[in-house]
Amino acid sequence: MAAAMHCGQTSVFKIKKKPAAIAIFAIAIFAIIAMVFLRKPAIKSTRNKQLFGIPEFRNSGCADAIRSTIDRAGIIPNHTVIISVTTSPSRLDNLLKTTKYHIDIGTIPASVNLHIQIPWIFERTGEKFPIIISPHPQILLHYGVVDDGPATKLLGAIEYLQRTNKTRIVITVDDDTIYSRGLVEAHWLSFRSNGYSVSTVTRPSIDFMGPKCVRAIRESAVRNVAKTSDTVDGSFVEGFTTVAYPSHLIDVIDIRRLLSYGEKACYKSDDWAISASLIQNRIGIVWLNIYDHTCTSSMLKQLDYGFLKDALHKQQDHVNTYERCCFLAYKEITK
Repeated sequence: MAAAMHCGQTSVFKIKKKPAAIAIFAIAIFAIIAMVFLRKPAIKSTRNKQLFGIPEFRNSGCADAIRSTIDRAGIIPNHTVIISVTTSPSRLDNLLKTTKYHIDIGTIPASVNLHIQIPWIFERTGEKFPIIISPHPQILLHYGVVDDGPATKLLGAIEYLQRTNKTRIVITVDDDTIYSRGLVEAHWLSFRSNGYSVSTVTRPSIDFMGPKCVRAIRESAVRNVAKTSDTVDGSFVEGFTTVAYPSHLIDVIDIRRLLSYGEKACYKSDDWAISASLIQNRIGIVWLNIYDHTCTSSMLKQLDYGFLKDALHKQQDHVNTYERCCFLAYKEITK
């Protein structure tokens, strides 16, 4: 009997333990499932935040074109391409955040560094730039460059490369714009296909400045020896959409001369001065036609602070300023 009771007690205990173990196991499974489902919205939210403003995810056709471009470009070799930008003291913090964002989403490939050109004094306002340390190994800060207005992003990079006896493809960007992945790769593919030419996302004709302007620039071009075999078609580069320049073809002195016209009336007109110099020196300008117009126009997004009063397009009427600069160039040539 005692033995039977003992066996019975043991059996009862076993029966009691099984529901407890099952309950613990069920709770553990429930907790894991709950963690997974609770984390999903957070992951989705973070992902959506990262992709905000990146057009390749708003247009599936563009997404395919961009992925194809990245695949065809492959890994860009080290020490071949740099990205360059300049900014103002009030925008420096935003630029660093935007740059880190571009690195995180892959717009800036791992083999490419971004160089920020920073004068000691911002001439337009007299403000001093704060001294900061780069927040990322791919972000290089160049303090003490000449303040050439918005052209600083190109000329500062060219002078740095000249001082260090380096030749690179320099891609210029704006400090208030988000760019899609694939743009750097598209410029790299263009360089490989077209050799030593400048590549640009948009390419309006310089004819909109008027016949005198075109005559002045083209007459000057005729008097220069061609540096490339490309024809000069009077194209106009627009910096905000990104432009890629083979560094050894850029004439810093010539661009500064154009910027200085009219006692620096053309100081803020970097697109005009750079375009005029390219045409005068017979340097080919290639349009990035990898994407159709819809994709090209959706590959960038200007941020909110790009519409504030310190934005160049808020400070001057570009077309009128360009026409005035062209008139000054015309006077110079026809003296």
